[in-house]
Amino acid sequence: MIGSQREYETRQAFVKGMEQAVADADHDLAGQHPLLAAAMRQGQCSLLEEAREEVAEYEALRDGRLQRVRLAALPELGGQLQRARLAAGLTRAMLARRLGWTAEQVAFYESTDYRAAPLAHCQAVLDALTVKLSIEALIGTPPASATEEREASSPAAATITG
Repeated sequence: MIGSQREYETRQAFVKGMEQAVADADHDLAGQHPLLAAAMRQGQCSLLEEAREEVAEYEALRDGRLQRVRLAALPELGGQLQRARLAAGLTRAMLARRLGWTAEQVAFYESTDYRAAPLAHCQAVLDALTVKLSIEALIGTPPASATEEREASSPAAATITG
């Protein structure tokens, strides 16, 4: 995931380079075994598509086009906190100032997807970003009906709104 403007610019440059590499692939791979050439081309296209998706996600967050996300599991919270920061238009340093932390602390937490952060720190980030988190957990004996069983078999879900 792209976490800063500098990373965004680096990823954009990567996309441009990969687009050129894909465009030149037929010429560059001439003389290679057809299966090898196809695998290399497929790998380049896959990397390019992934990078384009990351750029598009960053742009959507930065421009405020993503408002609501659904989490399938609590470990996904860290990535969503970073996305919420980007959607709020804040740098790591700006968020750190709001929290009374250092930018390095925010960067460290983001680099670990907040797995190294105490839950109280995650809540502080949610509060600083004015993000609402709701969690639904299904606890207890599985229900008897087929519909209820399908609902119970899906993992606990959380929704974040900004």
